[in-house]
Amino acid sequence: MLTPRITHIQRERIVLNDLEASFPDFTGRGLVWTEVQAGQDPPDFIGHGQSGPVGLELVEWLDGDQMTPAKSRESRRDQTHHILADGWEQEYQPRNIRGAFPSLSNAGRVARGDEPPLRREFYAYAADVDRGWLTDRERWGVF
Repeated sequence: MLTPRITHIQRERIVLNDLEASFPDFTGRGLVWTEVQAGQDPPDFIGHGQSGPVGLELVEWLDGDQMTPAKSRESRRDQTHHILADGWEQEYQPRNIRGAFPSLSNAGRVARGDEPPLRREFYAYAADVDRGWLTDRERWGVF
């Protein structure tokens, strides 16, 4: 089963929950946090307490030199996921393999015309490995 991506506000809520768990008294007072609707922030959250509201804006410090390769890897990973995972229910369902973790080279994105052959090759290879799993001596002792 594929895990859905979390939304921006869900990610911010996770950060806020972690902040409160790690530093429970970071505001010096108990506050109840509410999200500020998109388009109406900053801040991301408003904390309500006895002494009045407090705004909280979560920011990220990004290094552009680190982000470019990371975004490129993320783009290739997303494309691979799209090519191989969309419609997986209609493909061969292995009996002996639980997962495969393909990794594309750093050569760039897969050309649109190469996506269907890549998908066919991936599922054909998975089917071939799965069908021979129990008789392939190289697999013995791996279980």
